[in-house]
Amino acid sequence: MNECKNYSFIVKRNKMKKILIALLILVAIVTVVIVGLIGWTANTNQRLNVNQFTMTKLETKNMNVAEKINSIDISVRTAAIQVRTGQKANLQLTNVGQKQCQIKQIDGQLSITENNFSKHQWEVGQSAKIILTLPPKTLNHLQIEQLNGTLKLNDLTVKDLQLQHSNGTTIARKLTITGHGELDKHNGRTDLYQLTSDGLDVSVKSGQFKLNGIKKAGSGQRYRENGSHPLIIKSGSGQVRIAQ
Repeated sequence: MNECKNYSFIVKRNKMKKILIALLILVAIVTVVIVGLIGWTANTNQRLNVNQFTMTKLETKNMNVAEKINSIDISVRTAAIQVRTGQKANLQLTNVGQKQCQIKQIDGQLSITENNFSKHQWEVGQSAKIILTLPPKTLNHLQIEQLNGTLKLNDLTVKDLQLQHSNGTTIARKLTITGHGELDKHNGRTDLYQLTSDGLDVSVKSGQFKLNGIKKAGSGQRYRENGSHPLIIKSGSGQVRIAQ
């Protein structure tokens, strides 16, 4: 009887070993394929969209931006975005497909819209980079809807600010908001340095909020600083740090 039990145990153990070995081999094959795809797309300067089974040739675009631009709308899926102040208005897009983004300049308004910007896609290859440089002045409106990637704002003065950032790090330096401002953040860290706003309203779902290095709110808590136009920050999962 004991011999039968031992035999059955040995058979089951051998089967488990075979299954485990097969899984390890499968993982190794998938890893090799993914690494190979990453290397191939990098060397050929292309991006593979697994969801749509399409390959896109990547390029760099430089565009002049009208000096009178005072309203900006950016809606992208996956990209590193930087909006900054500089000597000359300019828009640079790196690692983008020829028809990836629709860019329009009409009557002082600039819009950059990526196709299917609100839908997650599994892509292999270099992510897009968008750098928008503007001359020093107050923007009437800045709205950014970004699904994935880092968002940087440098030395900007904005009357109306609307940010919807789903996944990634949000960093702002020398940001002045003269009117209404709102940041809706799902996942990722938020760092605002040298922020000027007329009040604060920060709520944190999971994480903590620090103001000038001092903790003001934890998970499920809210911090308010009175003002006529408080900057509203709604953080899902991640740390929020503000230095004034």
